[in-house]
Amino acid sequence: MTILGDPHNFGRCVELCQDGRIFKPRNLVWENELLCATSRLRTLFVHLAEKNSNPYNPFRLFPDLKFWFEPDSLGMKEGFVECIQWRTPDYSFSPIIFESIGEAIAFLCWMGVGDLHRDNMAFGRTQDDKVIFSPLDVETIFNNFTLPSQTLLISSQKVPPDKCGLYEIFKIINYADRLDLIGALCRGYLVGLSFFEKYGVEIERNILSWEDILETPVRVFPRSTAEYRRLQSSVSDISVADSEAIQIQRGDIPFFFRKISNSDIHFYDCKEISKKADLLPSLENCANAHVRLLEGDRFASRNLEILKKAGVLQLARFFLGSWVGNVTYKDLTLCRKERLIIVWRDFLRLQCAA
Repeated sequence: MTILGDPHNFGRCVELCQDGRIFKPRNLVWENELLCATSRLRTLFVHLAEKNSNPYNPFRLFPDLKFWFEPDSLGMKEGFVECIQWRTPDYSFSPIIFESIGEAIAFLCWMGVGDLHRDNMAFGRTQDDKVIFSPLDVETIFNNFTLPSQTLLISSQKVPPDKCGLYEIFKIINYADRLDLIGALCRGYLVGLSFFEKYGVEIERNILSWEDILETPVRVFPRSTAEYRRLQSSVSDISVADSEAIQIQRGDIPFFFRKISNSDIHFYDCKEISKKADLLPSLENCANAHVRLLEGDRFASRNLEILKKAGVLQLARFFLGSWVGNVTYKDLTLCRKERLIIVWRDFLRLQCAA
């Protein structure tokens, strides 16, 4: 076996097995829902499309992976997953592909999938020449994001451009000077968020009706993995909570999680017993900053207008760089001069500082 990741929960690591599968000693439920074609979530979207004659499919570029679940004393539903293999992306992508990428970005933002940095995203072509754009690890989900940058897909003050999840796409657009690809991606994003404005509540109620979903762990990140590595490797005057110190002292990168049913944060103090974490207030607030809480049989309501409108402007600014001019793709127009303006279908007009 080849170790691929950091140690968590008593030295357990992600490993590449001799048979080509990847062993992940943590919860695989969310990955299975997104990356397996026969999962409950992907089946739900198929039924929605058939019932409403809506062609939106956020999984068009996701792989169809096989999963093998194993009994786990930590209750994490761990197991094995088929390995994704892809080659470095070329520069021959069509606008249709980038429209599908935009639709997938909208889905990941709406689902609140986090930690989507460069090392956690696959983008390229598989051995059978299928284009793939997909997360590799899905551990934190159902966050109430209002901007794509909160997923780590695009750069921010916390994540430099060469570390964000869309960096490979950024390079292609800039190298090939294909501004139509930006228009296609932005249009796909708007199509996706418009779909969730219409069907989001129905989707959430279906998800919350699944018997196991409320007790399935969702990982939270009080600090970044890089910060925990620094705390492991050197003496530091940074204050840490007992729940962090216990894990660091046993050689682990601290691992914290919660359940969808509440915002309490837990960690494993013993190999079979989870314990409520005693995080510092500032770290607990950071970990729970985007948690979506329940109201009865559904998530607390939210306004998708910000994610839709501010989100597409943020994506456009990220990819456009210093470019000035006009670009049109289908029914969407981008104009950047003194200000950045996006017009879609003649009824949506957005603008912000260039």
